[in-house]
Amino acid sequence: MTYDEKTIKRLEAIANECRRIVLSCGFGHGGGCMSMQDIAVALYFYKMKHDPKNADWDERDRLILGKSHAAGAIEACLALAGYIPKEKWLPLYGGNKYYPDGWRTRFQGHLEAWTKPGIDYTGGSLGQGLGFACGLAWGSLIKAPKDRFGNPQPSFKIYCIQGDGESNEGLVWESAMFAGRYKLSNLVLILDYNKYNMSEDMSQFLEPVVDKFKSFGFWVTEMDGHDMHDICHTLDMVDNVAGMPKCIIAHTIKGKGVPIWEFDHEHGSAGITPEEIKLALNTYLKEKPIPPEE
Repeated sequence: MTYDEKTIKRLEAIANECRRIVLSCGFGHGGGCMSMQDIAVALYFYKMKHDPKNADWDERDRLILGKSHAAGAIEACLALAGYIPKEKWLPLYGGNKYYPDGWRTRFQGHLEAWTKPGIDYTGGSLGQGLGFACGLAWGSLIKAPKDRFGNPQPSFKIYCIQGDGESNEGLVWESAMFAGRYKLSNLVLILDYNKYNMSEDMSQFLEPVVDKFKSFGFWVTEMDGHDMHDICHTLDMVDNVAGMPKCIIAHTIKGKGVPIWEFDHEHGSAGITPEEIKLALNTYLKEKPIPPEE
């Protein structure tokens, strides 16, 4: 897949609209949604194979969100991609309140596969996403046809977005060890490295993060998680790496798009007032037309 400047402009406009959706919904974990939003948009609208009209297509690429509390970033993509009726469910388009009736609403605080199409993993407890992704990758490699050299040729990839805060969980590293041991070549792990969890700087725990994932048998690279050129280039680059799992360290900013959130490393947006939301929508995240796909 290739991209040009028109593609980049379109992806940037979609990411801006996704942030507007997250902000207008008053989503509880806005900071983590904003930090990974550009990555999620590049996956859904540039890189991944998927079909909103056939959400269970067997050959679709899978996206597993380990930091499932950042569900809003994915649900915004699903709305704009056509999986869900945005006019019915999103207040930005005249729909209902984001959490109108607790668990009964289709929009939850964490991704729930049963609530809407396009979700492959029900998350909640941190650290489990990568293990789930490893299971999908391993199973698909076992069942995949082999080339003349005996190498499996799976028909889809598994992308896993993992938070740096959740990397405190031991299961993450057990899963990384499994991925390297079984050479899960169709697994792409993306670390949303915004450097902060709820209360402290994560780099003091994770560094040297590149060396750590390399030691587990991953091919590792780094990218600017807010530069669409860099994101698309990196996602294309990993397609050319064979025989091993891939890890992309995405350097991001918590609360990206709203300066006060960026400055405070904002984790939850529940305390943001309606006035602050209106200011952000009209000042920092102004509505931009999304160019049509060519």
